[in-house]
Amino acid sequence: MCRLVKAVTSALNVNFSKVVLWTDSQIVLCWLNKSPHELNTFVANRVAEVQRSTDGYQYKYIRSSMNPADMVSRGVLPEELTHSDVWWYGPSFLRSATFPEFESTEAIEIPDVKATVLPVSRQSMEFPVLEKYSSFRKLRRSKNGK
Repeated sequence: MCRLVKAVTSALNVNFSKVVLWTDSQIVLCWLNKSPHELNTFVANRVAEVQRSTDGYQYKYIRSSMNPADMVSRGVLPEELTHSDVWWYGPSFLRSATFPEFESTEAIEIPDVKATVLPVSRQSMEFPVLEKYSSFRKLRRSKNGK
């Protein structure tokens, strides 16, 4: 996607004041809002490329039901496409001055995020008696006088 956008914008030789890229994947939007070092290598490499080549662009979410690119994968027949405004002209909101805000991506679980490692320090033992016995059974036996 980012390579296609770069190719088209450079071929048109026009300076755009604003570029908005739409995706029907909330997970992709979450990845693009993260720093690549927080993601697993495969995803991080792709996210870094998209972020580099689309710096300054906006990313927005579109519901799959409004995405013309998904119509065929949803089983729309070719004869239905000939009469589909979404197929020929895109979602109606793209022709208006205002874009809808869809669901937030904050509540979804994001795959391929690296686990956070927290340093742990060992505290001094408050019960030195525990160091004398190699098992709980031996400690219990010693307390019972056996």
